Amino acid sequence: MFPSLRARAKRAPVSGLFVALVLAASCRPSRLQIIPVPPEVRTIEGYGTVKIVRGGESGRSRFSFILEAGRRGKAEILDAFNRPAAEIFLAPGEAYFVLRGENAYWKAAPEDVIEKFLGVRLGLDDVTGLLCGRKPAGPAGLDFRVREAFPGGSVPRRIEFSGPGSEGTITILTLSFNTRVTESVFALDFLSTHTSRTWAEMERILRRED
Repeated sequence: MFPSLRARAKRAPVSGLFVALVLAASCRPSRLQIIPVPPEVRTIEGYGTVKIVRGGESGRSRFSFILEAGRRGKAEILDAFNRPAAEIFLAPGEAYFVLRGENAYWKAAPEDVIEKFLGVRLGLDDVTGLLCGRKPAGPAGLDFRVREAFPGGSVPRRIEFSGPGSEGTITILTLSFNTRVTESVFALDFLSTHTSRTWAEMERILRRED
């Protein structure tokens, strides 16, 4: 879990907005928009919440996301005003956790970054499959249960999960398949102006200890 992320999010500058998702109205639609899983899933876009309990502590975050099946993904962790507190970029071989307001990022394996967010180790394909209603293989001891599906189909809306040392609930509020995605959504050229940090350093930034 991210330490004190919600408190810090209130100070996140508007300039750090994930512009591509703000402009894409389907990412945060005002009403339920859901269709059955298509025969070929190219992209998945949506908005939801996650609650995690780990080590006697609990945390809750809202997030928006967009995934290209088998290729890459991007997520925003949002504050109370729907502004991004942090961004996550995923690719098959690498991932980034980014604090744009601090010009800082942490680079690691996708499984490591997803574990910091969800509390369980999953790869990009695992997350894509989970959103389509397929139970991910995941590591030993990891269990997923679909507690609620969207009306008229098998697409999960509320997923409970548990693993070694953590448990939680993912609730998907909106979901769309095969929406058009521009290349700029996943652009990482801004990293040249940011500083690479260790996760311990990122935690200190999140706790305002730097």
